[in-house]
Amino acid sequence: SDSVCTNAWNFATDVVISDTTLYAKWTTNQHSVVFDSQGGSDVATQSVAHGDTAMLPTAPVREKHIFEGWFKTADCNDGDEWDFGADIITSDTIIYAGWTRELSHDAELATLVVNGTHLHTMLVDNSVSYMADCGDETVMIEVTASPGARIFINNEPHGTLSSVRLAGDVTRVRIRINSESDVTISEYDLIIAATLPGDRLYVRRWDDVLAIVHNPQNNGGRTITGTRWYRNGELVSEGRYVEIEGEISDYRVEIETEGKWHKVCPYVATRATAVSAYPNPVSRGETLMLQLPDYFVGGKLSIYSLAGVLIKTDIDLPTDPSSINVADLEQGIYLFRVTSSNGNSETVKVIVN
Repeated sequence: SDSVCTNAWNFATDVVISDTTLYAKWTTNQHSVVFDSQGGSDVATQSVAHGDTAMLPTAPVREKHIFEGWFKTADCNDGDEWDFGADIITSDTIIYAGWTRELSHDAELATLVVNGTHLHTMLVDNSVSYMADCGDETVMIEVTASPGARIFINNEPHGTLSSVRLAGDVTRVRIRINSESDVTISEYDLIIAATLPGDRLYVRRWDDVLAIVHNPQNNGGRTITGTRWYRNGELVSEGRYVEIEGEISDYRVEIETEGKWHKVCPYVATRATAVSAYPNPVSRGETLMLQLPDYFVGGKLSIYSLAGVLIKTDIDLPTDPSSINVADLEQGIYLFRVTSSNGNSETVKVIVN
């Protein structure tokens, strides 16, 4: 009943006895303002009167992100920034936090795999060596690094997998990892030692000794400072030579030259035999004769490639000598293994022209 609206008019009991003015009293509507931190820490909701502006809250925090401000839409596009000094509230409202992911400064090598061999656990002072296999002209390098980091092989950007062509006895590969932020850079050296051909390195003496040619004038100019001999995959010697054992054995040697270890392509050795072949070399148009001791007559012949791959088997040897047709053999070197009826065997090398 008063202009300042302190006395409410009671329409049930108050009576009008003269001209009277009644005054309306108003309360401003309140609206909820919700702050969606979009993955950040919680921000308290505000109750704001209609037509007023919201108060700028304390900025939220989010791991590995930078807070960019408050926005009118969840997409937080440029131009949608909320202006706490000018934007007024006229209904319940959601205001969204905008974020930029903080770029990582990590530039660490996670894995390094070359042709299936894991090398990252063997790094010493960010360097590691690898011996390629016989016949390898290229190697496949697989590198993974810190999340977001970029990988460079010999200063060229690469993905996780890279093929590198070998050049000479030793190929040096520089692996560089740049952090996502480009603030941190890590570098690693991969040293690949090529497998060396054995034609100028192996020498056989007295029929039962296999050695490495150490004279640089005769072995391609290499100064050899160490050797490791393997027979059928097992380390048997670290000396200058190895004794040949068994009828057919696969010999491999690793040599150290200029501080790097290299594999040498394998050598398949056969011991001296009482079985002989003539003519040897034999042309594909000729018939090969095998001269056999009595205890091999009636046995069987198996033919292997020089690498030990079985070509033919169960060829009858009914007489001494026995004739063998070589017309279907390709030009090359073969190992003819003769096996007697009681299981004894001997091998002779045959060259087919």
